[in-house]
Amino acid sequence: MATDHVRKIRKGHLKRAIGVLVALAGVVGFILVMALLAEVVIYTGTGADPATALNLIPAVPPNLEKRLIWLPDAPATVGGRQLEPVVRQKLAGAYLRAWAQMAISYAIEQPYGLATYFGGPAYDQATAAISATVASGWALAQSDLRHAVELTFYAENGNVVAFTDHAVRLVQQYSGKQGEEYVIETDAIYDVVMVLEDGNWRIRAWRRRALPAPVVADVIMPEGVATIAGDTFVVDGEHFRLHGVNYYPSETPWTLFWENYDPKVIDADLAKMQELGLNTVRIFVPFDDFGGDEVNRLRRGRLLDFLNKAGAHNIKVIVTLFDHRTDHAVVNWAADDQHLAQIVPDLAQHRALLAWDIKNEADRDDKANGAALNHAWLRHVAQEIRRLDPNHLLTIGWSTQEAAIALTDVVDFISYHDYGAPKVIRNGLRRSRLQPMASRWF
Repeated sequence: MATDHVRKIRKGHLKRAIGVLVALAGVVGFILVMALLAEVVIYTGTGADPATALNLIPAVPPNLEKRLIWLPDAPATVGGRQLEPVVRQKLAGAYLRAWAQMAISYAIEQPYGLATYFGGPAYDQATAAISATVASGWALAQSDLRHAVELTFYAENGNVVAFTDHAVRLVQQYSGKQGEEYVIETDAIYDVVMVLEDGNWRIRAWRRRALPAPVVADVIMPEGVATIAGDTFVVDGEHFRLHGVNYYPSETPWTLFWENYDPKVIDADLAKMQELGLNTVRIFVPFDDFGGDEVNRLRRGRLLDFLNKAGAHNIKVIVTLFDHRTDHAVVNWAADDQHLAQIVPDLAQHRALLAWDIKNEADRDDKANGAALNHAWLRHVAQEIRRLDPNHLLTIGWSTQEAAIALTDVVDFISYHDYGAPKVIRNGLRRSRLQPMASRWF
C-alpha cells in the first residue's frame, strides 16, 4: 500500500511537472509572438512603408476633404434645380475618393477599386492609364493637392452633374528600375461629368485642359519689407546689415518653446538682444507642434505675438518652417500646403518679418527621401510660399556650404551652417570659408 502511495505521489509530481512545462511553453510561445509583433511595429514605425512591410493596400489620406473648395456655381448654365448641400458633400467626397483611388492603383500597380468611383469612358481611361504606366516599367506615386470646383449643370432628376475643376494641382513621382527618379508637378483644368448609379456618384467622363496664361496683378509692397540690391539687404530704402542669432528661450528649447510660451521671457530676451545691438532673430516653427494640416490657433497666436514683440524692439524675424518634418513623400504634400495656408498669410503683411526659411538643414532629409524628391518638395514649398506671400524674401537653411549650391534659382539669398574651423584670409581677418551672399549672421 505504501508503494502504491509513493507511485501516486510520483505520478502527481510528474503531472504537475508536465503542466509546468506546458505552461512554460505557452509563455515562451506568447513571448515569441509578441516579439515578432514588436518587430513589425518597430519596422512600420521607423520610416518603413507599412504597405511594403505587410503587403497592405495604401490608406486614403486623412486630410482628403480639405483639398477641395467650391467656387460659386455658374448661373448661366446650371439647370433649374439647386444643388442640395448634402448632395454637394457627397459629390465632393466621391470625386476626391476617385483621385485617391487612382493614386492607390498606381501604388499597387493594378486598377484597384476604380469601378466604385468611375464608370463608362472614364473607367476605361483610368484603367488604361494604370496599365500603360505598369507596362512602361516605371513605378508611380501620385498625389492631388488641391481642387477648385465650379458647378455648371445639375439635372432636374438629380442624377447627373457637370462641373469644371479649375485648379487641379498634381504631383507625380516616377521611379525607374535603375534608381532613376523624377518628380513632376503640373496644374490643369478638368471638365467632369458625374452620374448617380446604384446610390453611388461615379465619374462618367472627364477631360483635361491646359491652364490659361496667368494674369499678373499689381502687388502693393507692405512697409518694412526687405529687398536685396546686389549683395546688400535694403529695408525702407536704407542699407540693412544683419546681426542676429537663432533663438529659443534657454529654459524651454526646441519643441518646448511654443508649448511653454511666456510673453515676459520673450520680451526680456528680445530687449537683451536689442541692448547687444542685434537686429535679427531666427526662430523655428515645428510642423507637428503647430498642429500639422490643422494648425493650432493658440500656437498661431503665439507666433504672431512673437513678431509683434520683435517689431517693438526693432528686431527682424526669419521664420523657419517645417522644423522636424522629414517625410516628404508626395502623399504628404497636400497637408504641407494646408499648413502653409494657415501660417503664411497671417504674417505676410507683418513689418517685423524679414524672410521665410523653408527648412532648417534641409539637405539632411536627402537620405530618407532621396535628393530628387527632397529638392522637388523644396521647390514646391517655395512656390506655395510665394503664392501666399509674394513680397518677403525666401531662403533655405542648408547644413553645409557644399549643399548650399543647390536650388539657387529658388531662393533670394543663400544661407548655410558652417561647422568647419574658420581660417585666416585676406588682411588677417578671420572669416568663414565662404560668405554666402548675405547670410553669415548665424
